[in-house]
Amino acid sequence: MEGSLRFYRGSEELLPASTLWNSTFFPGGVMYDIRAGRSDSLHVMYGVLPGTGFTVAVKCAVNVRTELLPGQTTSLYRQTLQEREDQYVFFTEYNVPVPVSNLAGLQAMLEKPYREQLVLNSPPQHHTE
Repeated sequence: MEGSLRFYRGSEELLPASTLWNSTFFPGGVMYDIRAGRSDSLHVMYGVLPGTGFTVAVKCAVNVRTELLPGQTTSLYRQTLQEREDQYVFFTEYNVPVPVSNLAGLQAMLEKPYREQLVLNSPPQHHTE
């Protein structure tokens, strides 16, 4: 999958500040906290869920419009949920309802297979005598 996220307030594009990024990697996914515009915080998380496939979630203010400009690969389906002053925009590989309504729920689902068991596989060892 390739593409780029763009954020707008009205007709003004909110550009990420070059030094105000924070990334968090966790089992099953990654989250970016981004400062954009003068005071906007954007939170982007992605990973792969069994039901929705590749999933990107964005948490932003309700007055911020999130656009995904697809690259030359498959386009993603969009779903938007609103919770008080925040909105969650989900882009999914499969056109099915997202089984969560916020980033904490998405992170828990992405981590779940790794929290239940950690399986390590090493390449087969060939012994020569």
